[in-house]
Amino acid sequence: MTPRPDGRGFVAVGQAPNGGQAVLSQQALPNGQNRFQAYGQRHDPASGTTTRTFLDGRRVTAGPGFVTTGGAGRPAFTRFNDGRREAVRPDGRPLYREAFVEDGGRRMLRRTIFAVGAGAVVGAVLAPRFADFLPHRFGPAQLFVFAPPPPPPALYGWVEAPFASPVGFCPYCAPEFIAFEGPPEPYANPYDMLGDMQLASGFESYDDPGLKPGDLPPDPEVMALAEQVAALEAQLAKSDAANEEMRQQLAAELAALRQPPQRPRPLSIPPDLREQMRRQVRETTAALRSQQGIALDTLLASPAAERQVFQLVEPLNAASAAGSGECGLTPGDMLRLHQRPGEDAVAATMVVAASRAGNCPAGSTMDVSLADLQDMLNGFALRLQDNMQLAFTQAGAAPPASGR
Repeated sequence: MTPRPDGRGFVAVGQAPNGGQAVLSQQALPNGQNRFQAYGQRHDPASGTTTRTFLDGRRVTAGPGFVTTGGAGRPAFTRFNDGRREAVRPDGRPLYREAFVEDGGRRMLRRTIFAVGAGAVVGAVLAPRFADFLPHRFGPAQLFVFAPPPPPPALYGWVEAPFASPVGFCPYCAPEFIAFEGPPEPYANPYDMLGDMQLASGFESYDDPGLKPGDLPPDPEVMALAEQVAALEAQLAKSDAANEEMRQQLAAELAALRQPPQRPRPLSIPPDLREQMRRQVRETTAALRSQQGIALDTLLASPAAERQVFQLVEPLNAASAAGSGECGLTPGDMLRLHQRPGEDAVAATMVVAASRAGNCPAGSTMDVSLADLQDMLNGFALRLQDNMQLAFTQAGAAPPASGR
């Protein structure tokens, strides 16, 4: 056990059977509460990668020029230092992959999209599609902004017309993930339905709604980590280093791992968040129709910045801006701006607006890279194209597919 340099807690390290380490830490926060973390860490000298596995199943691998986040039974998302991104399904099949290309004298990122969603039933596509992203500077940060393709006229005409009669429910809003507060209200127009579809589909990019609790086998690495952490906690208890609060939290986490898997309760969406998502659907639809990407610096300079909801499209292992350690966010979780970035900043301070159980709780603040925030704007626009296509097709007429 090693005290923290600031004297506010400790870090305990134990050796793991796989040659890695099991780490257990306690940190006293400025508000008087304690933050506990437990994870396994192993380094592969041959590849130069370091992988951390957390008790909640998160896995983060950092290597030369890239970071990959994901977990057992979930897609894995990779961010490269040069701006490229890719994602693969749990079985290794690609969801999307990016490469630099030259087109019309312009260098850009081109994404090849093989599937959308988390499972083959959720969103397999018949043939790969493409999406282009143009380079864009925001201070010292290099961003890539989605360049929308020409809009299908019939599709956008349908979106802007109210329904002939109110629609009583959204057939595409998976109730496994979200639940709206307040009494049910019929949809008067496609924009309102699309707003709810955007909320729900954000979670579907990480979880397959067709999976039932218990469909995925336990992650052996997480289960082994739980035993190592339990042994480490027992050693600390004998030395009186761990207090009662820590013992209770660790006992609860370890007991939860041994319980039969349960599907998390749907995330409750308050009316103001739901209304803001509908507003963003209108704003993003207007940008798509005019073939304009939404650049982060333009958005942050506008009055809309304070109310904007950034919905994650990739997992994020975030360090708290308050110095309370790290916590995880997953696709579908939502952030709002807490503090605008300075001129030389490469990150902005964000606050969690809503998140799944077990992730960084609502109200947490964290620094998020400008590149990741731009990726959320891009992902929102791409997902909106797909949702418009789905809703319009099911309404009875199939417009041309979006993209190249």
